[in-house]
Amino acid sequence: MFSGCMTFISFIICGIVPLLVYMFVDIHSSSGDTNFYISIGMTASALFLLGVLKVCHFDMPSFQSLASYVSWYRSGLSIMVLGCIAAGAAYGISALAEYAVASKIECHLLNPAGNDTTTVTS
Repeated sequence: MFSGCMTFISFIICGIVPLLVYMFVDIHSSSGDTNFYISIGMTASALFLLGVLKVCHFDMPSFQSLASYVSWYRSGLSIMVLGCIAAGAAYGISALAEYAVASKIECHLLNPAGNDTTTVTS
């Protein structure tokens, strides 16, 4: 039960971090790209902190053997890298989906009847 509650709280806190820059910065005063890069940096920092807290509070030697103890910076880097890979994959998949939907809409706008106007010659 405790582990599930901590996962939920971590999800809520870390899920809000990428949005903070958009909540507190005037969108018209800065570039959208700048806000995006600040959001990426804040998210990477939050993931690193999550990895550090994981080791400092939940993986103490009293809960596991000393032989399997992981250093705080290694745990932080591990969580940060895995989180960044997952975020990059999600961003890439959404960009592909957006491209596919946009090209489908463009094809429909050019040919609303759905007729294939191309001819195939052999």
